[in-house]
Amino acid sequence: MDDDNAFAAGASGARVQFKGSGTVNRNGHYRFMLTAIGGRVSGGGGTDKFRIRIWGDSGLVYDNQMNAPDSADPTTVTRTSCQHKPA
Repeated sequence: MDDDNAFAAGASGARVQFKGSGTVNRNGHYRFMLTAIGGRVSGGGGTDKFRIRIWGDSGLVYDNQMNAPDSADPTTVTRTSCQHKPA
């Protein structure tokens, strides 16, 4: 995805959410939301998790937590470490 606009939408404790928009190979207009929980951060539960949702003008393209609200905590476990440090 070619980044047109990305920004941190918010962070609270172990949870961080990024939202933005961009193109794929300079085509289309897509928006994305990435939510992650740092498992080692206080309140993170010991396991890193993430959610990615991508949608375009014609609807949803991908969501690894179909039908979950945007506010839902991620459930997909990742083996990489999320190193978010709360402010």
